[in-house]
Amino acid sequence: MLTGELQLNVIELRKADRLLPQHAGKLAAWVAWFEHWHEESIMSAITHRPVQQAMEQLKGLSADDEMRRLAFVRERALHDEVSFTNAAREEGRVLGREEGLEKGREEGQLKLLERQLQRKFGPLSGDTRTRL
Repeated sequence: MLTGELQLNVIELRKADRLLPQHAGKLAAWVAWFEHWHEESIMSAITHRPVQQAMEQLKGLSADDEMRRLAFVRERALHDEVSFTNAAREEGRVLGREEGLEKGREEGQLKLLERQLQRKFGPLSGDTRTRL
């Protein structure tokens, strides 16, 4: 308890359902919100007004086409960032954004040069590929 009006709670949500009685008290209502916000049957049983207001706000945002589009774009960007980071880790290092862009440009230029040489002179020898 920080003050008479402010309290801080730290909960591991994956374990919260086992630790708190379902829908008993304000804290349990918030835990249910964070863990089950997308399950209408559980959310309809919550009577804590601030959680109901949060649910109404979420429904309002979900009804707005532009907000849904922005949420989709954000989610896709986060997914792409995670995928890029995981791929870079598999290489053994995490590239900075600029370093990654530069590496991509260099690889693209190399592929372009290789294609141009093949068109002009035919298949490239192993020595030529090594020099490239």
